[in-house]
Amino acid sequence: MAAAVLGADSSATLVKGWEARASRHGSDVPVYIVRHGSLAESDLVFVPPGERCIFVSDAVIDELPDLFLEGEIGMEVDPERYLALILLHEVGHIQLGHESGSFNDPDPFDSLLNLHETDQKDREIAADRFAVDQILAASKRDYSSGGMEALNLQLSISSISFNITGFLRVTNFGSSSTYSPKLYWDDGYSHPNFALRILVMQALLDGSEDSRAIVQDFIESRERRPYQRFHGTIASLDELAQVAGLVGHEVTRISSTQVELTYGPTGETALVEVMDQDEQRAVREAAEFLGIEYDE
Repeated sequence: MAAAVLGADSSATLVKGWEARASRHGSDVPVYIVRHGSLAESDLVFVPPGERCIFVSDAVIDELPDLFLEGEIGMEVDPERYLALILLHEVGHIQLGHESGSFNDPDPFDSLLNLHETDQKDREIAADRFAVDQILAASKRDYSSGGMEALNLQLSISSISFNITGFLRVTNFGSSSTYSPKLYWDDGYSHPNFALRILVMQALLDGSEDSRAIVQDFIESRERRPYQRFHGTIASLDELAQVAGLVGHEVTRISSTQVELTYGPTGETALVEVMDQDEQRAVREAAEFLGIEYDE
């Protein structure tokens, strides 16, 4: 399916790496099936560093519904269409000159909720856009030249978008109202938020106002301070510093009259003035900036 979407005139041609060929062409992108036992647990589909080929784990078909958060109540999607979307993304890494690439986060130790912009995240976004552009271009061709496959992928991405947003809201009940990082932030420094990626792809494909509004709402929710509830009183800035440190923030007294705040996920800073006999006011201002609620 991915090969049909790319089309015969593409500068990247997916070919079966396990089949003998009389000769290779410069446009060829061999796809190899690799035994999952010889790969890291999270290595499902990826471009090896410095190579013009794609490795696919032989366990990928079984893993795809979980990767795309299909769930028991989601709309069923043909695994071949999941795989086609991922392959187009990986071809994007190759065509855009990226050193390597992986649709999902390959490093479980990189899993840390954050909102930091990184070059790696930018590359993933670019590869997603490449996949979308190929689908849009193919959708303009006739059905015998990849048009049908492109239409099927568009329909599948719509279903994936529905499944992911529904799954996350069900499994993180109440998270949308508190702007929980588990729902809205990036899980690691190499890949953007998975739900947001799919929502953006859907919006680019259908171009509707509704899809764009959903993306905008998600982005605005990412930018809101999530509330973290501390069950107890906070009587001083020193006590706030201890609480803030537990959730990745910093409260640093830089003078007798000023405290510097660092919001952990983004590194954003702010200064709070500390006036004589009014430290509680400074505690309230600092806690509001850091998104910390407490008993007063």
